[in-house]
Amino acid sequence: MKRLVTLFILACLMIASYCQSVTPSAPAIQKIGYFVVTDAEGGLTYSISAGNTGKYFTINKYSGLIEIKREAFSTFKEKRTWILTIKITDSPTADDNRVNMIKRICRVVATKTITPAGKVILKTAMEYKT
Repeated sequence: MKRLVTLFILACLMIASYCQSVTPSAPAIQKIGYFVVTDAEGGLTYSISAGNTGKYFTINKYSGLIEIKREAFSTFKEKRTWILTIKITDSPTADDNRVNMIKRICRVVATKTITPAGKVILKTAMEYKT
């Protein structure tokens, strides 16, 4: 039992991370990664409830895909971190009329590097605790 509890705690503390490179000729919106929470019944919806002050981020209501607008990279010189609060809502089931809602923190780090040849490399990484 102790081992099972320890494994559960480790699984809950695991950090999911995604990294995406963005080229200067990239589209106006770039995918960062998926914010994923599982539910046996399904019916989860996602929204950004805090931290999106510049409106640079969007989240797909049903898939949890987070995207960043290209103009976000013009707001910093080398590195910037955003802390987003993601609200996950579980729709009521036939057995339970309650709507459950949880919030999770998502950290998005964007970096901008200029190579010696003058090429601009833009990267984003997303981290969150499950």
